Amino acid sequence: MNIFLKTKHWQVFAVTFGIIIFSLILIVTYQFSILENFEDPEVFIKFFETMRLAFFGWVLAAIALAAWYWSVGILYLKILPENLKLNARFWKFSIIFPLIFSLVMLYVIYELLGNVESIINGIEGRDKEILQTWFLRYFGYLILLVPLGLFSLFCQFYNYYFLARVINSATKQKKVDFSEYAGDLILLWLWPIGIWLLQPKVNEAYEVNIVVKKRLAE
Repeated sequence: MNIFLKTKHWQVFAVTFGIIIFSLILIVTYQFSILENFEDPEVFIKFFETMRLAFFGWVLAAIALAAWYWSVGILYLKILPENLKLNARFWKFSIIFPLIFSLVMLYVIYELLGNVESIINGIEGRDKEILQTWFLRYFGYLILLVPLGLFSLFCQFYNYYFLARVINSATKQKKVDFSEYAGDLILLWLWPIGIWLLQPKVNEAYEVNIVVKKRLAE
């Protein structure tokens, strides 16, 4: 996944956050058609079909972002001195679990949008049995996904903490206090903004790592 270590900040932004922005613009644009034809149920159905297509972009963005986290973490773990090596098992899990959870959530929403016509029929009283079936189904999803979502949120915060800590420990070649990596922690949390400041550091660290490897190989 070295490609994420060599790309520029605007490229990472475009692949991760830019796709989401484009999808949202597509959805908002289509909403004007709904306002113009508010009473036409077919317009609503086509709108939800458009949203389903937008979700494919969101899936790509989620995978790309997880790949960036993984690539950056592995890079800086390699740069860490032996006496500062960190246990990265839970950190790797903290990337994989939220990604899987996000994909499951997107699938559930994708499935819901794919059955919006049946649900509309149920709401209008034309097929109450279908409405009851879908209500019980998604209520079950909700009960399951809420605690998993909270755990996914915890994993995401741990991922930010670990990356901020390992980036600064590797850069300064020493054990760092919270005050020393708090800035990068905030940048990771404020992802769309933070990537513009973090990626140049990653590019530099990657280039230095390549140079060191070449010198050791000589």
